[in-house]
Amino acid sequence: MRKSLAVTVSVIRSATGLLIGVGLVSALGVSGGTSEPLALYTPPGFFSPGTRARVGAGAAVVEVLPAHGRDLAVFGMARIEADGDRLVAWTRQIDDFQRGAHMMRALRFSDPPRLEDLDALVLESGDLEDIRRCRPGDCGLKLGAAEIAQLRRTISVSGKDWRQAVQRQFRQIMVDRAIAYLAHGDAGLPVYDDHATPIAAGTEFAAAATQVRDGGLHEARLMRYLQDYPWNDRADPDIESFLYWSKESLGSGKPIVSITHVAVVRGREPLRLDAIVASKQVFATHYLLASLSLMAMTHPTANGDRYLLYTRQSRVDVFEGALAGLRRRLVERRIRSSAPGVLDAARRRLESGEPPADAVSTP
Repeated sequence: MRKSLAVTVSVIRSATGLLIGVGLVSALGVSGGTSEPLALYTPPGFFSPGTRARVGAGAAVVEVLPAHGRDLAVFGMARIEADGDRLVAWTRQIDDFQRGAHMMRALRFSDPPRLEDLDALVLESGDLEDIRRCRPGDCGLKLGAAEIAQLRRTISVSGKDWRQAVQRQFRQIMVDRAIAYLAHGDAGLPVYDDHATPIAAGTEFAAAATQVRDGGLHEARLMRYLQDYPWNDRADPDIESFLYWSKESLGSGKPIVSITHVAVVRGREPLRLDAIVASKQVFATHYLLASLSLMAMTHPTANGDRYLLYTRQSRVDVFEGALAGLRRRLVERRIRSSAPGVLDAARRRLESGEPPADAVSTP
């Protein structure tokens, strides 16, 4: 019980960094039967008169959507003075866009991924100790059985230098996962074997995707693209995509090392969104079994205003067990209080101008 309470406190303190960030996750819902144009892009019930007034006054509004079991869903909106070109430009320079209080590093993989892409990745001492104790079915990181075996062999032959050897081997595991995903999609990824019941990340992503409401043609294109990747990679030349790795600091929680697949599409038609950026979790060391998000920019409305929209659907493993209900209530409360500030920070970065000229801006 003491361990469960410690996990609960850790998750509560890190909820905002875990579930809201500039690297986002979920989908845009459609609610009909209203004359409000923005309701076409928002979940049913979100765009109430009170929300309309707050957004109109310049507030960044984020709400937790109804969800059950492992699922956690959020939706946010803010008026913005930027366009789709700006969102795409900053997304391409993901390191600069993601930089913030919680994001320790975010860096695009080369094409194809190289081990050198991960030179800046350093695991924390707590993760190293978790790896040292790691066994299939009982591991502090979300790793596959073969990966656990690789790390155990590395430790056994490295003697007192095992920590540095594990750092190198973990980077190799990361690049191997990136290469496998690019070649075979979710089917190429090892299952998470950190608990008694192995869990396939692809299965969890599919479960998250089923919760995503179809918000129109372009959103549907991105969902199909991410679910069927790489078999449809060349079928839609309008979709631009890349992989990046990141390391997030979560306060007293465990830092998350992850791999994310980003897909970008422009909506040139006036009745479509100006730009949409979808982010799919390929791998994460802690907490998240799957994550899917969309960040979108609208075309100008009748009065000339543009809006930044954000939605995320996550599958979270800490919403299980005896304290699941308590954890959910406290996490959702923390999101409601802190997430609007995170969305506002993303808006201000987009409004600040073009991303730094010395960064890589092309895929």
